[in-house]
Amino acid sequence: MGRALDKCHSCGKSKSELGLEAVNLKLCGRCQKASYCSKDCQSSDWQAHKSSCVKPRPASDVDASLPFSHHMAVRATGQDPATYFQRLYERTHSEAEVYKHLIDVYRLRVQDDIDFTGHMHGAHTEDPAGPLPDFQEFMTFAEEKGLLPSWWNAEKRQACEAVAVGGGDSDIKSIIGKQEVQEIYGASSMPMIFRTIADRVYGRCVMA
Repeated sequence: MGRALDKCHSCGKSKSELGLEAVNLKLCGRCQKASYCSKDCQSSDWQAHKSSCVKPRPASDVDASLPFSHHMAVRATGQDPATYFQRLYERTHSEAEVYKHLIDVYRLRVQDDIDFTGHMHGAHTEDPAGPLPDFQEFMTFAEEKGLLPSWWNAEKRQACEAVAVGGGDSDIKSIIGKQEVQEIYGASSMPMIFRTIADRVYGRCVMA
């Protein structure tokens, strides 16, 4: 499931440091995304871990509300939204790249919502708090759907938020459309990939 499960989520010791024959790391029984070498380590880590500890939903629950067109789009791109971010990290070994893709999935969806449904949120609203609360809700949905990498936790979420409001190329105060996504990532298929991920996050297909 990823490198994060090869070491204790609390003390940080790897299986080799602990001794493979001496101990087996145990997965968190709820989210199954954090592993621990002992009950003491799991207990001491709970306050930090609990905000990101979400029980994975069965794929059937996630897919039930989405139309056939969504599943056809997933098949066409060859990218499963459920594993996209984990596989991206395994390919790039870059948390920053995961943050960038996640933020751009959100930014494209904000533009798509107003273009296709007229729904205004994020950068299109006059919320005094800015678009951050809307992006935080998006991340919560993604966490609840089990779409984020195995190493994702409260600390990583805060790091992603910092990028999202940091004023750089991934700032959520600005939105991006289909053409910009194609130009940024150099692939015509990226808007469809990002749209299928956003559909899975929100549980509805914006172009249905």
